[in-house]
Amino acid sequence: MSETIVPAYGRAEQLASDPRVVREALRAYFAVADRWQLKTDEGRRLLGAPSGSTYFTWKKKGVDSISPDTLLRISYVLGIAAFLRRLFSGAPERADEWMRRPNSGPLTRGGSALEFVLDGGVVALDELHGLLQSDASSGAPVTIESAVHRSA
Repeated sequence: MSETIVPAYGRAEQLASDPRVVREALRAYFAVADRWQLKTDEGRRLLGAPSGSTYFTWKKKGVDSISPDTLLRISYVLGIAAFLRRLFSGAPERADEWMRRPNSGPLTRGGSALEFVLDGGVVALDELHGLLQSDASSGAPVTIESAVHRSA
């Protein structure tokens, strides 16, 4: 794991069995997934590819605990969404569309940010999160807790 993922994973381990955090994280994740117009397969892949039945249970009913890996992925997605909202503060619809648009940036090389994170998993989520955090550096870092409470 990269140097930035290790401490975040440790925090996710602490929070992944807190029913309040998990339910709010899932609610916020699915709100972002709707805004980004993620297809079911894309939404599942961002979460580490849980089974379809598990994914739909999380979406419809929620659960009280998830794996730390899943919570870490959610926190990255929520942080990315928050940074995009900050970067496109005058045009929230552009923030939501940005993930699908081709981008010539250093990470995506002509593809979309969504393709980059779907192909690269949690490491790519960490890289994109870091890049956007740097670009939006006027604000405080987005943590698991702040991302859960800010992004929906």
